[in-house]
Amino acid sequence: YDAQPDPSFPERAYIAPSDVPNAVYDSVGMYGMKFSHKYRLPEGLTGDLVLIQWHYISANSCKPPGYDEYDFPQYWDVIHDTSQCGIIPEDGNGVPEQFWNCAEVSIALSDESPNPTPPPVNETPRPTPSPASTTPNPTPSPVNTTPSPTPSMPPNQAIMKCGRSWIDAASKCGTLCPTGNATECPMGELCYREMQLSVQRASSAMLMFLTIA
Repeated sequence: YDAQPDPSFPERAYIAPSDVPNAVYDSVGMYGMKFSHKYRLPEGLTGDLVLIQWHYISANSCKPPGYDEYDFPQYWDVIHDTSQCGIIPEDGNGVPEQFWNCAEVSIALSDESPNPTPPPVNETPRPTPSPASTTPNPTPSPVNTTPSPTPSMPPNQAIMKCGRSWIDAASKCGTLCPTGNATECPMGELCYREMQLSVQRASSAMLMFLTIA
């Protein structure tokens, strides 16, 4: 709206009154008068998140320093009948009315361009290894095992039986008394030991039971 930068306060931007000719209003977002200002950022200022703060000071209660010295456009309805502001409170408590707003923006160098996205790498999938051919071990054929015959009693190994006499013990399948103790025998019987003796000049063997006291 033809307002020029203030050489005494270059950080300021003056807001045109609502009755300024050819005012432009926002018809898309929040309804209100639109303003456009251009600033030069500090040299080398870059960042992904840069906080910009907008500090608005009104002039309807008092006039801030430098207000009367600024060269306003002729068709602006400026304020003349208010007094000068004293110390402007930093916390906004008191006069003049103050408003703050903030925005986080990304700032890059003017000659920087975003890094192009690298093309995807065409990776050839590795072939799936074929399963190893495993031949099961043949089942061994069963071994025909012939049970070993019960070893015969070694020579001279005695058999002890109970009986009323050695003839009685040898002639029947009496009760065994392996310890040689007659207490293992029924009442009235003794424990007899069988012995195998080889007799010369004879082709047969004789069995003899000895009484063990």
